Amino acid sequence: MTVLEPIKVVIGNFAEVTAAAGEGGLTFDVQNSPTDASLGSHSVTLTETIYMDSDDFRLDEDPNFYRLTPGKPVGIKYH
Repeated sequence: MTVLEPIKVVIGNFAEVTAAAGEGGLTFDVQNSPTDASLGSHSVTLTETIYMDSDDFRLDEDPNFYRLTPGKPVGIKYH
């Protein structure tokens, strides 16, 4: 996956949430295909700093925009 116009995002409460997880962030084992487990899996590590594409963020709140805006929660999904 490529981010063409990156924005640096620092997760503010990451240290609190991951205090019990140890050094290096959180590591998850995820399937290569969400519908076919026979295709295997790989590890994804979540750290305090992530980069997202600028198209996925807006300063202005819009009820029809389902990506990151100030004051709204967002889920992180892997591909």
